[in-house]
Amino acid sequence: MIKTKRLLLRRVRKEDWKAIQRIWKDETVSPYAQYDNIKELDDLSVTNRIARWGREAEYYNHIFFAVCLQDEIIGYISCNRCVDAYEIGYCFHSKYHGQGYAKESVLGVIAYLLIKIQMEKIFILMVEYLNYSLDGRGKCMKIEHVAMYVNDMEKARDFFVKYLDGKSNDGYHNVKTDFRSYFISFDDGARLEIMNKPDMADDEKALNRTGLIHIAFSVGSKERVDELTHSLSADGFEVVSGPRTTGDGYYESCIIAIEGNQIEITI
Repeated sequence: MIKTKRLLLRRVRKEDWKAIQRIWKDETVSPYAQYDNIKELDDLSVTNRIARWGREAEYYNHIFFAVCLQDEIIGYISCNRCVDAYEIGYCFHSKYHGQGYAKESVLGVIAYLLIKIQMEKIFILMVEYLNYSLDGRGKCMKIEHVAMYVNDMEKARDFFVKYLDGKSNDGYHNVKTDFRSYFISFDDGARLEIMNKPDMADDEKALNRTGLIHIAFSVGSKERVDELTHSLSADGFEVVSGPRTTGDGYYESCIIAIEGNQIEITI
């Protein structure tokens, strides 16, 4: 818990979802918060996401603070660990913009990280209207989705839904070409397209080859990496590395998952 002159900052709890949903809905109309991350704002999606934030309260890799003015949550601050530093982000309801609350709360969080956790480096990224993140057509440049051809679409879809909390659409079928696909959506907007069509080449997938080699999923904590890796191994999937801390500071494991494709699990 952090106390400033006017504010109280505490770890986000699962029951805070309604207050944070209100802030996210305000984002969609506020001229001061034009983010490129479109969030699912329905009750179930927000409840699930904030419940995951709440589970992080016991750990320090991803820290989420609710910023409270008296009894009202007016914003939140996220602190994501990047090897030997933290990246700080924040979001406040537009009703409380221009009153110094962000500065006051961020300074409190910085003091907390430097004194309590003894961090030496902190990154703060400021986004103003995203003008410098736009291309010449006024659109934000980002990876929209990744696609993979598979032989067994239902088995592939079920893997990502069961183990990695993906949400699948009902599928698409082009009756003329017999092309089929599912889109699997994940938290924070990432999407994976699973596809199938007649006469696909199905070459051997060497572990070390050119081209796309794995898809990495962040699961939020070291304990969750261990737990999910154990579950996948127990269900018969081959663990080719880890869980381990790599030379560049990532805690991860790598699994041979769907039809020889590698899935990396990291914090």
